[in-house]
Amino acid sequence: MIIAMQQRVVMPRYLNDNGDLFGGDAMKWMDEVAYIAARKYTNQKLVTVTVEKIRFLKPLKAGDFIEIRAEVKELRGVKLMVQVVIEKGIQNPEEIIIAMDAMFVFAAVDENGRPVRI
Repeated sequence: MIIAMQQRVVMPRYLNDNGDLFGGDAMKWMDEVAYIAARKYTNQKLVTVTVEKIRFLKPLKAGDFIEIRAEVKELRGVKLMVQVVIEKGIQNPEEIIIAMDAMFVFAAVDENGRPVRI
């Protein structure tokens, strides 16, 4: 079940010196979509704990249309695991490829920043 999704076009201002999407911008977008999915799932105050197994599989170039999808995969007490995938080629469904993926881990916290059960 997809809980959050965002579509974007890679603009030249997001490119690194190799002409590819800068990984830091991609990670920021992934974190935002993951956070939206996690909040929609639990509606609690959350913080990002870690990003696990981030993979940069295919470069993204200026003009690429991408879709960032997040899905809650697992709940572990105070932690919520959210799988995030960036696909490119969304303007042509026959050419869709996974460009990046990662697992984001969030923790629910109280007003003092202490972990609480979800």
